[in-house]
Parts: sequence; structure tokens; C-alpha cells
Amino acid sequence: MIVSDQDAAKVSQQAYVQLLSAAHREHALDTNPQTLLRVRGITDRVVAHAVQLRPETRSWQWEVHVLNSNEVNAWCMAGGKMAVYTGLVGKIKPSDDELAQVMAHEISHALLSHQAEKISRVRMHRAGLQLGALASAVAG
Repeated sequence: MIVSDQDAAKVSQQAYVQLLSAAHREHALDTNPQTLLRVRGITDRVVAHAVQLRPETRSWQWEVHVLNSNEVNAWCMAGGKMAVYTGLVGKIKPSDDELAQVMAHEISHALLSHQAEKISRVRMHRAGLQLGALASAVAG
């Protein structure tokens, strides 16, 4: 990989701030205290286990928000930035254990550096295209 977890976390932080700002402007942040307490309580317990597996993630600023969307989805970015959509909670109606399993799956993507890997692939692809264009220009 050419992108570190730290670099991926910086990219994630910027994207997360932009996403939350847009969600706030569009009134898409779920402020239902019951939902927030449930999601954050479950996520906090999963994060505690994640930190045991990768102690260096203790320095991550783990954060989760609930977004108003009919989409059945949840995700976790590098650096521990997470979201759960109300479509998942409302349509699927997962038990606490089921929601914990979903969040554990999403958190595992961050623990396994999947975002850093994806950014690395994109950057290598772009570099390859640039080299190809340069070679083509030189070759005439």
C-alpha cells in the first residue's frame, strides 16, 4: 500500500466533516435520543473490542451518527468515523446483537485498512494512466 492508515484517516475525517455538515443543513441527522443512545451504546461496546484487537486505534476519534435515510446501510471509515442509516434500524428492526454484528462487520473494514488499500489502488491506477499517457506522447 502507498497510503497509510493515518493518511486514510485524514481523508476520512475531511469527508466525514463534509458529510455531517451537509446532513445538518438538510436536517438528515437523526436526533431521536432513544435511537442515538441505542446505536452509540452498541457501537461503544464493539469499539472497545476493536481497540483490544488493534491497540493503536485507541488514538482514533471514534464517532458514530445516525442519518435519516431509507437506505438499509451502515459504514465505518478509516479512523473510526461511522454512520448508521435509519432505514437499517427502521426497516430491518435488528436486535441489539444483530446491530452489533453489523457494526462489527463495518468496523472490521477500518481495522483491516480497507480504505487505505482502496485509496492506494486508485492512486496507483492514476499513476499508471499518467505514465501511459506520457509514454504515448513520447512515442508520438
